[in-house]
Amino acid sequence: MHSGNQALAHNPPPAEIHLTTHGSDWLWTVFTIFALFSALFLAWSFLRPATHRVFPYFATAIALVTAITYFTMASDLGSEAVEVEFWRGGKVRGGSRQVFYARYINWFISGGLVLLAQLLTAAIPWQHGLFVIFMEWFAVVSGLAGAFTASNYKWGYFVFSLVALFYIVYSLLIPGRRHASAVSPEVLRTYHIGGGLLLLVALLYPICWAVSEGGNVITPDSEAVFYGILDILLFGVYGLLLLIGHNNIEPDSLGLELRNYDEGFGGKRYEKNGTVPAVATGV
Repeated sequence: MHSGNQALAHNPPPAEIHLTTHGSDWLWTVFTIFALFSALFLAWSFLRPATHRVFPYFATAIALVTAITYFTMASDLGSEAVEVEFWRGGKVRGGSRQVFYARYINWFISGGLVLLAQLLTAAIPWQHGLFVIFMEWFAVVSGLAGAFTASNYKWGYFVFSLVALFYIVYSLLIPGRRHASAVSPEVLRTYHIGGGLLLLVALLYPICWAVSEGGNVITPDSEAVFYGILDILLFGVYGLLLLIGHNNIEPDSLGLELRNYDEGFGGKRYEKNGTVPAVATGV
């Protein structure tokens, strides 16, 4: 693994306000954490029956995408220079700040997977679930557009993102909770544990955006620490809580009826030689 000094030497920062070696070292640490999360979740999936690996696969995919993202940012890649609206320490216009678009790609993919896992836990109708995920994509794209806008029009995109976030919060708190409670107390408990963390962290992301890409109040190093802690909680710790909660929940109870290859399809079970057992045919 490269150090922060090596990363910045190979890939010089593109802006005047940029990540330093301290920030790069922190990002390498977060990459290592997510690499470990990926290995843990993948190993967990092999400890479960093939028909019970839906959520371990979700957790593994989320951790893997986030690990790649942090590898990219720690290497000082995946960013562009954006002119700041406010120079740090005053309101004089001028200068550029390093903005990592790689982070938004991760939120687009991993954030959607987190929401999908949470909504599947509640057995929420697919059409509502898809719209909630669309709103998450809308929020991320709006945040990206705002981060790359130099003028005060960036705050318009910020408002668009907040509106979408509030809809997601409503969907998790009201319809999602109602559906989870209708399934079973165990499902509701798992939904509450994961959903509580999800909501808490999701509401902190706009604050970080406002003081970093938005208002240029904190340095890129401080931004990396702030976002890094939030990402660890949302894309790592959430996955761990999800797997612990689903350990005693049958996928069938959530409408996720899955079959292994040796169980047959279409109501028929076949032997290895291709014949249908007598008990399956009623003979």
